[in-house]
Amino acid sequence: MHVFVCQHSRADGKTSCGACWNADEALAKLKKLARDAGLSQLRFVRAGCLGPCEKGPNLLVYPHKLWFHGVAMEDLPEIVQRLSKLAPP
Repeated sequence: MHVFVCQHSRADGKTSCGACWNADEALAKLKKLARDAGLSQLRFVRAGCLGPCEKGPNLLVYPHKLWFHGVAMEDLPEIVQRLSKLAPP
């Protein structure tokens, strides 16, 4: 399972995921939370624009086609917990 973490920033100043949070910090926190939970089958990947910039920050879970919009750093533990239920044993 891959979780794409949008880090796209727009040069024109319009809303974008990269302008809403520190994607590198979020990626590191997601990796640590998954590792601490024993979820080695989860892969967290930096992504360019995922599309719905106005709803960001965005995460996309593949192959489940599961979106998380408006993600904040404090949401990450709950997201990893939800993903643990989708991950194969």
